[in-house]
Amino acid sequence: MDAEYEYVLNHTPPEYAVPTLVTFADASSPDAMDAAVDGEVFTTTEPRPAAYAKLTTTQAAGVAELPTSETLSHSPGSNPFWRLDYYPLGVFPEPRRSTGFVDYEQMVSGLSHLEAEHPDQLRFYSVGESPGHYNEVSAREDPRASTSPR
Repeated sequence: MDAEYEYVLNHTPPEYAVPTLVTFADASSPDAMDAAVDGEVFTTTEPRPAAYAKLTTTQAAGVAELPTSETLSHSPGSNPFWRLDYYPLGVFPEPRRSTGFVDYEQMVSGLSHLEAEHPDQLRFYSVGESPGHYNEVSAREDPRASTSPR
């Protein structure tokens, strides 16, 4: 478990399900996680074997014990499997595969791509810059605080 995930898991009630991204060493392992967890599990093998689910403390401990589990990390809402040029029907996932929401960086990448593909129909530009924030848990600055999308 990465430090942020362990912190979140240790500071939530035992029955609370924490949004979790798990990476695996081989492509069959996401299916093993799906079988081990009660509830909805989203899996992928590209670009690497991984699964996303909301796990309780007990479920997380069981998944961590799977022989090919590599990392468990906190993934609060944004689609951890989103990739530009991955979706056959568009740039963004259909709601069923979104596993939450498309985050800021994903939105900027997707809209920039659409603008490049359809310059006669879309103009995308920044109207300002986020002041960002300091993450007290990870002791890191928000990466958006010092950069602008364009």
